[in-house]
Amino acid sequence: MNPGGLKAFLGEVRKSVKTDLSLESMYGLATSLSKTDLRFVTVPWKPHPDDPNRIAWKQPEAAKLFKSLG
Repeated sequence: MNPGGLKAFLGEVRKSVKTDLSLESMYGLATSLSKTDLRFVTVPWKPHPDDPNRIAWKQPEAAKLFKSLG
C-alpha cells in the first residue's frame, strides 16, 4: 500500500535474493499482488520423532490444509 516503502524494501531484498528480475520488474510484480487476496498459512507441524532439530508435518491436519488449497 506504500509504493515508496515497497521500492525501498525491494531494494534491500535484491541485495540478498538472487534473481534475473530487474528492480522495476520486482516492483511491478509486488504492486500487482496488492490487488490479490493473499493469505499466509503455516503447515501444522511437530518435532520430528527421530531428530528434535527437524520438524515433521502434523497429520491429519497438514493433509486437510493441503486438500483445502486445491
